Amino acid sequence: MQDNTYPEILRSNLGSVVLQLKKMGIDDLVHFDFMDPPAPETLMRALELLNYLQALSEEGELTDLGGMMAEFPLDPSLSKMSITSTEYNCSNEILSIVAMLNEPPLTTELSAQQFPSGSCAPTRRANRLTRQSVGSHTLTEII
Repeated sequence: MQDNTYPEILRSNLGSVVLQLKKMGIDDLVHFDFMDPPAPETLMRALELLNYLQALSEEGELTDLGGMMAEFPLDPSLSKMSITSTEYNCSNEILSIVAMLNEPPLTTELSAQQFPSGSCAPTRRANRLTRQSVGSHTLTEII
């Protein structure tokens, strides 16, 4: 393992960062004073993604949809999915999917105190699954 890791901004998708900066009115992202500036290609990929998601116009301006997307503490693709789900009458299903995709896996063991009948089969199965580091969506199906 390396002694020093690369800064997060150099390792992650910048879609959310660019969207937040655009929402704050910062348009010149290339000359923005980042502590550790990302590669220009990374910024370009983020701008292309936001343009594809219709959060930015062809001129690079924040659209109304982009402004709404910036209000969500989510990845831009998940926020657009949440917003547009109302058009297709599937908001409940999409919000469940977004919640599952946005949560880290459940790794805590369910105890007998949480479920008084600790000897029940679903609790034993859930405890086995959490030891195998499966996501919380699997537990949702069995409980």
